Amino acid sequence: MINLPYFFRQIVHRLNGRVVHLKPQSKLRGNVLISYTTLPYLDRRQIVLDAHTNRWECMQIARTFLEHGYAVDIIDHDNMRFVPKKNYAYFVGAHTNFDHIAPLLNSDCIKIFHGATCHWKFLNDAEQARLDAIEERRGVRLAPIRALGHNHAIELCDVAIMLGNDATLSTYPKVNKRIEHIPLST
Repeated sequence: MINLPYFFRQIVHRLNGRVVHLKPQSKLRGNVLISYTTLPYLDRRQIVLDAHTNRWECMQIARTFLEHGYAVDIIDHDNMRFVPKKNYAYFVGAHTNFDHIAPLLNSDCIKIFHGATCHWKFLNDAEQARLDAIEERRGVRLAPIRALGHNHAIELCDVAIMLGNDATLSTYPKVNKRIEHIPLST
């Protein structure tokens, strides 16, 4: 059975260029762009919200900016077609399209990297090692499914917020950036 409100939200989402627009209830201070996940705004069933912590994290990041008077635009982390058409005070982004969006932003926009995983190279190398071990043991070659694309998010950001611990942080190259650890939302 089709969930009609969800179906209509998907259509509107596509017509809006896959951007969710949220407005504060208070006086507008500026605009924020979040590149993470739009899913919690399209399908509000509890099972969807409980499926992965990134949905709650994205909603909480947006809620925090809204409470401080910012209008929030949210796109999916893999949206490579988005081009900013307004000035943003802040940009919060994950790995995937940070390289695409960061150079398109106004020069005074504060770019925040939301590091929810280890560095992309560490992740890709670890996955490749696991796949090589499977091939050696079983004689079967599997394709990587969790690989992250090459990106410079940590180098392009002004500040980073990192999920995880010192082991996670140690996978990143040494950069002269302010990095804030935040507790895992689980």
